[in-house]
Amino acid sequence: MISFFSYLRFLILSKKRHGLHSPFVYSYVTNCLLKRDMCQKKVLGRTARIVLKSIAYFDARNLWVRPGDGQLQLSILKENTPSSFDISPFDLMYVEHPDDPLLHSHDLPQCTHNNSLIIIDNIYKTSRNNALWKSHYQSEKYPVTMDLYHCGILFFRSGQAKEHFRIRI
Repeated sequence: MISFFSYLRFLILSKKRHGLHSPFVYSYVTNCLLKRDMCQKKVLGRTARIVLKSIAYFDARNLWVRPGDGQLQLSILKENTPSSFDISPFDLMYVEHPDDPLLHSHDLPQCTHNNSLIIIDNIYKTSRNNALWKSHYQSEKYPVTMDLYHCGILFFRSGQAKEHFRIRI
């Protein structure tokens, strides 16, 4: 029942590409997230497709995925991208839960750069995950944040005004 109400609230507060006032976010949503790719495997979940699309869109070369994450398997990424997985700074990082130790690490600024992004899965899975996600998107560390309901995205874009977007894709 909690997930029904959280999804209903998300639908009421979220937007499609129209109404986005950030050129960066509008371009990312239009040219990446909403773009259909017939080559992508139907067996992949939504978050896995978003990760693969984001890798291609941002031309991410250095990726970080916590070993053992079940939802997005490292083998799928290795098969579908020419990226490396152990060279810092990372262009794209994927974590399965908002309570991942990486998000609280003091080393995070040293292993990212201005154009890095973190994709977090399961942000509404539990009320604790939702509260942790809220603390991340309210943090000043991440000027641009996106809530896609099934996952969240944190951007390190310094020099940009703090904005949070709820987007239906």
